Amino acid sequence: VVKIEWGDGTNSIGVNGDNTHVYASSGVYTVKIESKIFGGLYFNNGGDKAKITKIVTYGQGVSRLNISSFFGCLSLLSIDIGDIVSNGTDASNQYRGCTALTTVPLFNLSKCTSTRSMFALCSSLTTVPLFDLSSVTDAYAMFHQCNGLTTVPLFNLSNCTNTQSMFYQCTGL
Repeated sequence: VVKIEWGDGTNSIGVNGDNTHVYASSGVYTVKIESKIFGGLYFNNGGDKAKITKIVTYGQGVSRLNISSFFGCLSLLSIDIGDIVSNGTDASNQYRGCTALTTVPLFNLSKCTSTRSMFALCSSLTTVPLFDLSSVTDAYAMFHQCNGLTTVPLFNLSNCTNTQSMFYQCTGL
């Protein structure tokens, strides 16, 4: 069972799949999604991608969908992952084009095999934590054009076979 509180006093219960809501007036709303197994949000550079400004918390649970989930969310300022457990192996394009994002939390990427373009075009990103990339085989363009980065930790890329353009055009490095 899924419950969505839209932040304007209305709720949706038992909602699955693609969910939309039309607000009576413009403004800033906090949307709460309650579910034991959360499939994830999926913007993929479309829809209302410019409207999301922050993820207050993912709460507790499992997020299954990572690929392109926040791709193009150019107004996304911050992310708090809470106690989320990600069992996805592919984080390709997950935060690609989130140009307002300056920092990211320590994601559990220990089972992830692809981080292809995960943070590409996040031009305001200034720092990244020491991600566990030991299972990653494809890190192609992971931080492509992250111009705000000035340092990066020493990632374990021992299983990686493709690091092409991982830091391409990161002019601050």
